[in-house]
Amino acid sequence: MDGGANLNTSTSVSRCHNAPLTPDADSPLARLLNSSKPTNFEARQVLFREGDTAELVFLLVGGIVRLSRYLPNGRRMVGAFVFPGEIIGVSFGDAYPFDAEAVGAAIVCKYTRAKLSELSAQLPNLQNDIVSHLRNLLADANRNRLPLLNLHADARLAAFIRMIARCSHLNFANGVRVELSMTRADIADYLGLTTETVCRTFVKLRHHGTISGSHPNVVRILNVDLINALADGEL
Repeated sequence: MDGGANLNTSTSVSRCHNAPLTPDADSPLARLLNSSKPTNFEARQVLFREGDTAELVFLLVGGIVRLSRYLPNGRRMVGAFVFPGEIIGVSFGDAYPFDAEAVGAAIVCKYTRAKLSELSAQLPNLQNDIVSHLRNLLADANRNRLPLLNLHADARLAAFIRMIARCSHLNFANGVRVELSMTRADIADYLGLTTETVCRTFVKLRHHGTISGSHPNVVRILNVDLINALADGEL
């Protein structure tokens, strides 16, 4: 798979943070959290399926959610990984356009569209944040995701590792440990590569001293300058 449609249609109130949300008590996000009882999802548990009636909007409180769909040829495409603080479903029509599944254990708040509209009317800052982040997500898709699919495998994987580090609010520097809770198949379907290519590229980056780590879900950055150069398409 060499590319795919943009599925990054979640919006974010507190973008890219892999730890549970701890908003200020008086913030719009805190009011939003307090208006719904969190629901725990186990790893690989489905929030909704493509084609289901889009009755609910979801705020991810903890964990990571994968958004994916199957192409007519039967291949899966992962369009986005959603992080705590992101709202899934604001911009949808009558049906969900993809599957949403917890990558690992996740905590989610659910809202009806009517309830979210009510809260947005009460909290103008929340409504403004949602509109602003929808614009930002469209800009991010054009600026980041599409160029990524034109890079070679080493560069795509380097960019992915850097993205996860930043979304986990890590100080991206030599020695930092980056947790990759998604499978190699998830990464491949997000980057538009085969699983075999992703596995070989991890080995290649380790062999060249760019990363280290014996556990498949954790890598340690050894050469941040090389990772950045690859991710930026300079090599």
